[in-house]
Amino acid sequence: MTLVSVCMPSYNYARFLRDAVDSVLGQSHSAFELLIIDNGSSDGSYEIAQEYAERDGRVRVLTHAGRVNRGVNASLNLGLATARGEYFCLLPADDLHLKDSLARRIELLDAAPDAGFAYGTSQTLHEDGTPTGHVGGRAPEDMLRFDRTRDLLQALLFHDFVPGAALIARKALLDAVGGFEDSVYFNDWYVTIRLLARAGCVFVPGEPVVGYRHHERHRAAWNLEADRSRKLELFRALWRHSASSSDRLEEPRVRALIALQRAVHAHRLGEAVEAREAIADAFAADGSLRDDERYVNWWLDPCHGEWSLALERAARRTFTRALASPPTSIEGVLAAGGDHTRFACVVVDASSGTSTPALREAVGWAAASDQLEALGNTPRPVLLLSLLARATRRPHLLRVRPFVKAVLVAAGLWPAVAASRARASAGATGN
Repeated sequence: MTLVSVCMPSYNYARFLRDAVDSVLGQSHSAFELLIIDNGSSDGSYEIAQEYAERDGRVRVLTHAGRVNRGVNASLNLGLATARGEYFCLLPADDLHLKDSLARRIELLDAAPDAGFAYGTSQTLHEDGTPTGHVGGRAPEDMLRFDRTRDLLQALLFHDFVPGAALIARKALLDAVGGFEDSVYFNDWYVTIRLLARAGCVFVPGEPVVGYRHHERHRAAWNLEADRSRKLELFRALWRHSASSSDRLEEPRVRALIALQRAVHAHRLGEAVEAREAIADAFAADGSLRDDERYVNWWLDPCHGEWSLALERAARRTFTRALASPPTSIEGVLAAGGDHTRFACVVVDASSGTSTPALREAVGWAAASDQLEALGNTPRPVLLLSLLARATRRPHLLRVRPFVKAVLVAAGLWPAVAASRARASAGATGN
């Protein structure tokens, strides 16, 4: 049987630790070692871990020098450096391996020598261990369809759809990518990206493989602003590694997307200078991006979850007035909108030295038409006439597809046109 190392970071989780350890010891796949990495616990967790190690030779207890708390990433790297298994997985001390969790994942990974890791879904649990009914994680084909791409790595750069505790990876591959990054809070997302940049993956269908316990410490650690900051640090780290990673992170288009995602999160945090620099980095990393309006508009699409197109009543009026004024430039229209259109304006401006005018115009009108569509599909005769007046002044606009969409939205015809196009291209994917 394939030996797997289960790394269990533990800090003051005495109330959960026995359940977590028992869930591993009860697995049908018995060829494992359980490495409990105690992070300086003061609630009896260390002593509980030692009890298990004395009773079962497959359990080992590790600590940092002086039993200090060095954080989760340092604990995972200590476990990785000590692990003897061919495969490696993590299980936080407040979570659970569900029935046959190891066997189901290992069987698929054994049968797929070209895959670097296997993963399944996770069942969210209440603090008392009962299921909430929510399942985390998504199958690769679901994410390819959702993000409208053929490239799973690019989908992963948008969405963290691989639950960290539901993943088992080849230890040699984890070693090759350098393990876990100390500066990154989203350590499991980061490592999954690094792994997928070097090898494929396999998905475990059916029931979840792990239970993720949601409790007070998780709720205290989560807030929107903190998450934005953590995403920015993730993409900063990926950008640093992408220049010399010797894997797909070095591909021009992948490097460009990493930089573009860094720009998104910098902008959301008010880091305007870094956002503009990151956009410039993207166009420098991939010269073909300069006139690839389809790709840039795909990246900016609100479906990726970073943008809300909702506007308050006053903001709606400001935006539609700017759009209804033919002398107002597309940059002026974008600046009058919400977060999405204002960021599109930054992209247009920051790429002005490297992108083509056609790309900048298409990007601007794509964001404006998306915003207009979100305001509703009621015909807007005044706006329609003003858009046609723009086209009279600049006839080439009628060849800019996002501008034509804006005209159709203003005429109230877009829903029918979009439905017809969807039927015609059913099943097609892009990027």
